[in-house]
Amino acid sequence: MDRRLLVVALWAWTFAACSATPSVTTRQVKGTYDFTKHPERGLLILSTRFSSDCKSGETPSTSLAYRDDQSSASKGGIIPVASRPEEAAFQDPPGYFVVQEQEGREYMLRELKLDHLKGATTDVQLPFAVEPGKAVYLGEVHVRYLNCDSFPTVSLQVTDQWERDSRLLQARLPNVRPEDVVKRLLPPSWPEQPQASR
Repeated sequence: MDRRLLVVALWAWTFAACSATPSVTTRQVKGTYDFTKHPERGLLILSTRFSSDCKSGETPSTSLAYRDDQSSASKGGIIPVASRPEEAAFQDPPGYFVVQEQEGREYMLRELKLDHLKGATTDVQLPFAVEPGKAVYLGEVHVRYLNCDSFPTVSLQVTDQWERDSRLLQARLPNVRPEDVVKRLLPPSWPEQPQASR
């Protein structure tokens, strides 16, 4: 094959692959945030925790990926959960406080990724929305990685920790008032727990 033709074919393949990949636009926010400078964007607020029963005590690098599949240019982001470089915001087990700027639209938590010898990417289907010009709180997402040393299982539990997280928000973004934050908690558990019969 002609070398120039090969270069053009590789370039076209790379361009096609990249254009099909969601645009990850995650940006952590701290300091002063002015909604009027970003009217099409909003703030996504949540906290994360990770626990496991691994006998060796290791904590795999863990993250949640979300994306919007409805627009022509799919957009999304990554929410880091465990093995992060910064100091944990709270303990027992350690957890982190997350504030991300994102375009106002509907999203879906799609994947939970655990980088571990027995880890994998788990499909998750949890919808949420970011409102333009507003801050939205999704709750605390606790990722549990159990049966680590035999047949691992993963689950998410969501709780309302706004009393604690509102104080963390004031420390991170002093000009965003907690009373102006819209609470839209994610579903309480994933996989969904069956309802007990009465």
